[in-house]
Order: sequence, then structure tokens, then C-alpha cells
Amino acid sequence: MSGEQYRKPLQLNHLYVGDDRLLRCLTAGAICAALLSACQALEVSGGHEETGGIKLVYSSETGRLEQMQYRPGDTAEGQSWAYMDGARLLRVEVDQDGDGQIDRWEHYGAPPVNAVPGDAASALLAALERVEISTRRDGVVSRRESYEGGVLVRVEEDTNGNGRVDKWESYAGGLLETVALDTAGRGQPDRRFIYGGSGEVARVEIDPDGSGRFRPFSENR
Repeated sequence: MSGEQYRKPLQLNHLYVGDDRLLRCLTAGAICAALLSACQALEVSGGHEETGGIKLVYSSETGRLEQMQYRPGDTAEGQSWAYMDGARLLRVEVDQDGDGQIDRWEHYGAPPVNAVPGDAASALLAALERVEISTRRDGVVSRRESYEGGVLVRVEEDTNGNGRVDKWESYAGGLLETVALDTAGRGQPDRRFIYGGSGEVARVEIDPDGSGRFRPFSENR
């Protein structure tokens, strides 16, 4: 197998990760703006308020904020729903292309104790634990991202839509460290790309017999 065949999925991966990080920041930014608007009126007698494309929904029993609905502009594209417990964000659902189906789910825990006081954006990103994405925009989760302290640490993805994970990514300090691929359909990786600190591929490893033991790949073999 040629080196070019190894490089192709890596190029696509770089593009995808970059676009996804941008989308995550935009989504978090919209939620932060809504939070700042909502903090003025968290305890009411129930019902909802609407302002600037943001609808705030309150519990009729407790008066606490339960949901924020955000619709940017006149299009349904990018419409999102944030599920709240008062001022605490629990999860976000996003219809990225406006087709009426949720294709992105963000799950949040409690902000860490070392979150920057008064910085809503930093606190939200620090609380982000998991993102699930329907890469084919069909409502079925095919990519799962895990975060620690708001930093991406690993990804599992079903790239061909057969319901089985066939791509694994690991990150160190938010930077891509390894990409492993299952090209044989065994349910485990048989090719692995190791990245250097500057983002280049440092080496390629293969496990042709599925033993779990990887060895350096050589195009001369």
C-alpha cells in the first residue's frame, strides 16, 4: 500500500477536526449569550420569554429556567435547544442544517472549581464532557468526542455507517496524537498514524493479522 493511501484519511481528518472545533465554539458562544440574558430573570412564576431569537422556558412549578431555544435569523439552520437547571447548562441539541433533525448533542457537567470566575465562556467549555454528532445528518450518532476540562481527549467514529466504530483518535493537550483505523472490518484497528508535536505524521504502524501487536509500516514490504 502506498504512502499516499495512508495520507488521504489524515487530510480529511484535519479538515473535519478544524471545522468541528469552530462549530463548537460558535455553539458555545450562542449559549453564553443566552445565559447572560437569562441570569437577570431565573426565578419567575413559569411560562416563557422571547428576545433576540432566544426563547427562555421556565418551570411552572419552581420558576427555574429549564430550556433556552435559539434560532439565528430567519432560517432554521443552526437552531439549538439548551436544557438547563436554573443557571446550570446540562446539554445542548443542535439542528445544524435546519432539516428538522437533531444532528449534534453536547453534554455538560459541573464547571470545575478552577474555572475562571465571571468568565461564562471559559466555564462552559471547561464543563463540556461529551459531544455526539450525526456526521451524515440522519439523526444517528456516528461520532463521539470525549473532553476533560473542556479539552478534547479522544474520539470514536463510525465512518461508513455500518453501526460499528472504525476510527479512533487520541489527543494530548488538545492536539491530535494518534489516528487508528479498522480497514479490515474486524472491529479493532489495524493501521495507526502517530503524529509529531508540530502536527505532522511521525510514523505509520500496522497490525495485519489482528493480533494487537503493531509494527512499523514499510512501503517495501
